Amino acid sequence: MYLDDGLGCHEDKDACLKMAMEIKNDLISSGFAPKVEKSMWSPDQRVVYLGYHLDLSHGVISIPECRLEKLRISIDALECEIQNKHSVHVRKVASVVGQIISMSYVVGNIVYIMTKCISADILEASSWNQSIFLSTESINQIHFWKKNIQSISSRNFDVDFSCQTIVYSDASNTGYGGYIVHNPLSISHGMWTEVEKHQSSTWRELVAVERVLISISTFLRGKRIKWFSDNKNVVHIVEKGSMKSHLQEIALRIFNFCLQNNVSLLTEWVPRSQNEKADQISRFIDSDDWGVSPELFCFVDSLWGPHEIDFFASSCNNKLPIFYSRFWMPGSTGIDAFTVDWQGVNGWFVPPICIIARVIKYLKQCCAFGTVIVPQWQSASFWPLIADESGFIREVKAHIELPVKKEYYQPGKAFKDDITELPDALADKFHLVADLVSECKSSNTVKSYFGAFKRWKRWAISHDISDAECLPAKAIHVALYLACLVQQSQSPGPVTLAFYGIKWAHSVIGACSPTDSHLVKNVLEGAKRRLCQPVKKKEPITPELLEKMFDKLFVPGNLYNQRTICACLLSYAGFLRIGELLNLKLCDVCFFDTHMSLFIEKSKTDIYRDGNWLVISKTGGKLCPVRNLSYYLELGNIRSEDSFLFKNLSKCSFGFRFRTKNSPLSYSRMRELFIEAFSPLIHNIKDFGLHSLRSGGATAAASFGIHDRLFKRHGRWKSELAKDGYVKDSLTERLLVTQCLGLS
Repeated sequence: MYLDDGLGCHEDKDACLKMAMEIKNDLISSGFAPKVEKSMWSPDQRVVYLGYHLDLSHGVISIPECRLEKLRISIDALECEIQNKHSVHVRKVASVVGQIISMSYVVGNIVYIMTKCISADILEASSWNQSIFLSTESINQIHFWKKNIQSISSRNFDVDFSCQTIVYSDASNTGYGGYIVHNPLSISHGMWTEVEKHQSSTWRELVAVERVLISISTFLRGKRIKWFSDNKNVVHIVEKGSMKSHLQEIALRIFNFCLQNNVSLLTEWVPRSQNEKADQISRFIDSDDWGVSPELFCFVDSLWGPHEIDFFASSCNNKLPIFYSRFWMPGSTGIDAFTVDWQGVNGWFVPPICIIARVIKYLKQCCAFGTVIVPQWQSASFWPLIADESGFIREVKAHIELPVKKEYYQPGKAFKDDITELPDALADKFHLVADLVSECKSSNTVKSYFGAFKRWKRWAISHDISDAECLPAKAIHVALYLACLVQQSQSPGPVTLAFYGIKWAHSVIGACSPTDSHLVKNVLEGAKRRLCQPVKKKEPITPELLEKMFDKLFVPGNLYNQRTICACLLSYAGFLRIGELLNLKLCDVCFFDTHMSLFIEKSKTDIYRDGNWLVISKTGGKLCPVRNLSYYLELGNIRSEDSFLFKNLSKCSFGFRFRTKNSPLSYSRMRELFIEAFSPLIHNIKDFGLHSLRSGGATAAASFGIHDRLFKRHGRWKSELAKDGYVKDSLTERLLVTQCLGLS
């Protein structure tokens, strides 16, 4: 046996010496022979340990000069070889990278970021005996280390890990967003271009960090920042870089920006549920970002320029280097142009239509001058502010009518109609309406309807229907679209989804929907009649089948079988939908002397997500759901409150154990377990499905005459029709109707 690399310390020298002697004597007494030349039993405040120089008197840890000199010699040799041969031996390059990375404890994560290009070149070699050509980026990184290694070769023991500022960022399919906690004026937001939308999620999240960092740099310079992102790849790449060149390039830009602005950036991952505000910001659609083309701006600037400040712009459509934006974004001078004085500069104003009146009033208030681009809309609320019956007011020194061709303008990304008629006090609050409208239905429903509307829009545009006629749409166009869907569909489902998707889109913007037309309604009804197929409901599971299943599967200590038994018994006894069953966690279960309670957090009929407590009684028999679940939790050693009850298993030497990842069983896997359990007991397993468990429990309860109110509450049904659809009446009960008619 060998022991190596032991270190001890104490604030008192005599106590430290005493402790060292005790350890030495203990080692010798135990049969070990300390190596004299490698041991140091006398206390010292300056030692070299594991390749680092520790100076306890000054609280500094540094890289020994011998290691720095070795690295410099290795780099000089590389540079000489590159200059003479243009290629270098891969082992020498790997040696330099290894030396640099071994200094990470002192230097920090920069050792990973500033060696990624070199590492990528090393991976190009097919063997360790090969020579390689280094890229320009790799050579620059080698020069960086030669120039800077001496200045970053030491640090204090006491590192301040506290953070002065906390930032959250996120990226969606449409844009990015971020904000500083406790600073309401620090919201950053931007939209993706068409090219950027199709980049990977990691690329978008990483660029979101970069752009938010640059946008709100005014608040971050010279500070230590804790940065939260819900993408684990981003956290790793910001700290250590990436082997993918396009991601490494972004990581280097972030690193250089932090270096130039004296920003200390510490990234940390958070679950998506804790990053909801940044997520909402990233999904905001800026529908007011209309503008003019560069050519049109140059023309107007030649007449009344030079203009100095673009007061209403974004980083995508600004026409001047100095511009104000709605949210912080790269390059913007500030946000909310109404908070600055416009006097004394020749301003360029292309404001959102809904605030034109406010812009004109503020121009007068500031005694400012500039060029304002407004639509020639004489019925608009802002028009009396710039013109009367005799013409334009005297403050308008000159005007021109701009061309109406679309190529001279950059349109906004969404519609604007009645918003222009809103009073100034309400115009800025319209985004509150947009947020609530997007939440009027469940997220899954909105996603489904939005997808259906996009499919309608693609079809319309491909058939030469203009973008403006897609929303609001014409009844004849929608009727033709539904008729075309009928030709391609095997069931009425796609046609019905298209109908309600188009109806939803019109309801969101408050427009009259073509789905209210009798023509469109009749097309839908015709589609249902033509494509409708008879619905065959699954047979209910009976208590007898459950008993046979239990007898077949129950084996003491068998976690795999007990999982199936518990899932079936809970679904049967609680009238549980499979989605409700699979989303149960340990924190949702409470055991009592006579029963247990299950908290159903999300249910199909619980549209406001209030949750619902379901009680299941102890039955005392072998099929008791409470006893079986308690045994299952004990057998699986489920202790974490956040752990899902029904998870995937892995086979091991002693049987089965849960996988490390905390994720529930999928619907398809649960269906496989159901078929595996019941197929030996049922002649035609196709007549049964996972819904058979919920239906079986409901049928059994109905046959025992459970009161309707309790029946509906237990199964979380909203209507009698929905409840009755799960109950199968026996032949005896159906014959009873005729027998009670008095036909004796």
